[in-house]
Parts: sequence; C-alpha cells; structure tokens
Amino acid sequence: GHMIQGIFFAYLLKLRFKKKMLGTPYSFVTKGFSFLVNVLARLVERKVYPYLDVLVFETNGNLKKAEKAFDVQFNNAIVIHTGIDVPFVGKAHVIKEKINVFYIGRIVPVKAIGNLVEALTFLSPSDRNKVHVDIIGEGELLEKCRLLAASKNLNGTISFHGFVLDTV
Repeated sequence: GHMIQGIFFAYLLKLRFKKKMLGTPYSFVTKGFSFLVNVLARLVERKVYPYLDVLVFETNGNLKKAEKAFDVQFNNAIVIHTGIDVPFVGKAHVIKEKINVFYIGRIVPVKAIGNLVEALTFLSPSDRNKVHVDIIGEGELLEKCRLLAASKNLNGTISFHGFVLDTV
C-alpha cells in the first residue's frame, strides 16, 4: 500500500505548489490491506487519479481494467508499454553523452527487467559504451537477468547490485 500514500501526498503537494503531476497506478487489489489503507485507496482512485495531469499505464489492458474497476474513463491516461517497439529500434539515433540508467526495485516478471537487458543489445557497440545501467534490488529473476546480461556480453554495460541496505 505504500504507493497509495505516495500518490496521495504527491497530489497534495501538486495542489499546494501548483505543479504538474504524473502518476502510475498501483495494483488494483487491496483486499489484504487494512481498512485505513483501503479507504485511502478508494479516495486516491476516485478523487486523485482523474485530476492528475497524466496517468501512465504500462498496457492498454491495465488501463481498461482500471477504468472498469473504478467505473470511470480516464481522459488523462496514456499507455507507455513495458518493452520495446521493435520498428522504432531501426531508426537512427546517436548517443552523444554518457547516459546512466538506474532501476531500483524488485526483479520480478511484471517489471520486465529482461526486456531492458535485451534492449541494450540493439545499441551499436559505440553507443553501448556510452550507456550504463545499474540495477538495484532482488527478486526471483535476479540470477536469470544476470545470466542473460552475461550471455549478451553486457557485463560492462549493466551492473546488478542486488539488495542495498544503505544508499548513503
């Protein structure tokens, strides 16, 4: 339930400081949460999501599922698919500066970290040298992703740090 509170407090900050806000919805299943978390979840679903500047979903299916679950049409929603639009990969793009990408979170199927690893293989060798990805976290797919990166010769491009207790 931590994302529910985060979105709620970010929304309050949006109102206070008159800033734009982008939000990503949490899982729609709240049965295991306490009564208070469920009340806050319903408040966020009904009173916050429709008023965000942009509400980002990772699939069209999840957008439809949310609209059905909340009985509302989100006019502020966009879909950014988790994965690679393969036809886009063919377009020429030159990376001019070093790019550092950080992922912090669970390494589980829904996060599609394997897709990120695979995407790096589409970079030219010179562009690959200008990109570094740090993945921080644990999960059922950590070892599989490490092996995938090694099999694709990406050890210099991607670093798996595992669980990090202290970030200072």
